[in-house]
Amino acid sequence: MILYFSATGNSKYVAERIAKATNDECIFILDIMKDEKCFLSIKENENVGIVSPTYAWGCPSVIIDFLNKVSFSGKKKSYFYYIATYGTTPGNNGYLADKNLSQNTGIKFYAFFSVKMPDTWTPIFDLSNKETVTVINKNAEPQIDEIIQNIQQKSSGNFMRNKLPKFVAPSYKPYYENMRKTKHFTVDDSCIGCRLCEKMG
Repeated sequence: MILYFSATGNSKYVAERIAKATNDECIFILDIMKDEKCFLSIKENENVGIVSPTYAWGCPSVIIDFLNKVSFSGKKKSYFYYIATYGTTPGNNGYLADKNLSQNTGIKFYAFFSVKMPDTWTPIFDLSNKETVTVINKNAEPQIDEIIQNIQQKSSGNFMRNKLPKFVAPSYKPYYENMRKTKHFTVDDSCIGCRLCEKMG
């Protein structure tokens, strides 16, 4: 079972690529959270992965809410792992996810991984250069292959690249709240009113 949140498609791609290689089911986290109980039944020895983007060097609020709400049954001997997609650094994404999941369920992640993808924080990063984006996506493929191998071997440890030390973690929440301010965002005439950005964000 692979649970993922994705706003732009990076984390969805990673989740689906791994699910195909490991013959796992892929589930969008927002679909689970429609149920107030947020309950998941897992098989003994089942792999349970969570794939998330990195926001402000930490977890998106959706992931934090999910980890504080979810409950599992049949978790005996299950292998839990966490994957963060990131543009510049996964920051403390894994640390924050582990902290919230363990406080809620008592479950600790066995392994942490990261995949460098195009940074989609457009107020700072430019995605208009298709060649640059293509190179980053191409370089992500061997990173995903390595993660698949580690999952199949049920490897344990923190394999995240470019992560930040834990003492930086307290800066996550104020940084995240500042980034979430919408005063600089506008909607132009190309908006078709599908509300997809609202549903995914």
